[in-house]
Amino acid sequence: MNRLAFTRVDPRLPAALAILALFGACGGAEPEPTLDETLAAIVAEARDAAGSPGLSAAVAVNGEMIWSGASGLADVENGVPATADSVYRIASISKPVAGVAVMQLVDQGAIDLDAEVQTYFPAFPEKDHPVTVRHLMTHTSGIRHYNPGEMDMKDHFDTIEAAIEIFKDDPLLFEPSTQYSYSSYAWNILAGVVENVSGQSFDDYIRQKRYDIRTLVAFSGTVHDDKLPDLTYTEEQMNDGIREKELPEQFATQDYQVLLVAEKYQTGFDQ
Repeated sequence: MNRLAFTRVDPRLPAALAILALFGACGGAEPEPTLDETLAAIVAEARDAAGSPGLSAAVAVNGEMIWSGASGLADVENGVPATADSVYRIASISKPVAGVAVMQLVDQGAIDLDAEVQTYFPAFPEKDHPVTVRHLMTHTSGIRHYNPGEMDMKDHFDTIEAAIEIFKDDPLLFEPSTQYSYSSYAWNILAGVVENVSGQSFDDYIRQKRYDIRTLVAFSGTVHDDKLPDLTYTEEQMNDGIREKELPEQFATQDYQVLLVAEKYQTGFDQ
């Protein structure tokens, strides 16, 4: 940053500054923004910087939430404002959720991490090199990630077997365990592993592990018309009638979206 260099100071400058200070004091200084205003401004600035339609945020100190708020829209099409309680798709946060499900079955002796994936999910064909469950979980399987345009797909599939058709016959990018390459598709297969080993749909397995009700409402199915309704529910609604068997009709489907096979739940669940 360039600095201004004064070669000569005008002798009238100190008096001018004194007068400006006096008038500023008489006119009253701008009040300091409140904590709410400051945090709201930060959230709004972050949303603008990200180019996102909406953003919700919270601040906690020593385990206690001291502020929550939002900026922008939760539903652009219908003009629904974002709030602190708006629910959003959790995207790849679903991977640790599926990972916990797999490891629960490992702990039960039902899954061997070093067994070939076809042991538990034969719908995925054998490749030139063995692909194990561990490879899938560590992004070292060689299974590709999205090709251009695939992340925006809105196709729906009734089963995981149908959902993997888009990539299952593609060759591996490399011999498993020799390289690292991030792959969401590999985690789609893991959802199929959980289904076949547990004997339940992935949805039902998660429900059995008692996810919290807000999560069940938000992520228990895909929407047939590809529109996400406003998913905001009050705590009273959570406690007064929204239960597993009383989910809104648009969430009752068991369809799978190829990019969101496991992307339906958040927060931990019981062993």
